[in-house]
Amino acid sequence: MNALLNYLEVRSQLIEQRLDHLIPIRHGDHQQLFEAARYAILGGGKRLRPILTLATTEMLGGDT
Repeated sequence: MNALLNYLEVRSQLIEQRLDHLIPIRHGDHQQLFEAARYAILGGGKRLRPILTLATTEMLGGDT
């Protein structure tokens, strides 16, 4: 059980880092749009499907 929880935590952090990179903090043009996107996407939760996608990719020998 501990291995599963560790796997979920590591993959969740990987996903958070990638999302943070994809939706940067912006100033100026479209700042409110980026703030809203970051709030909606980085607000926590909503990580089970991406983790399952990564697990399937790993299981099939793909590059995560």
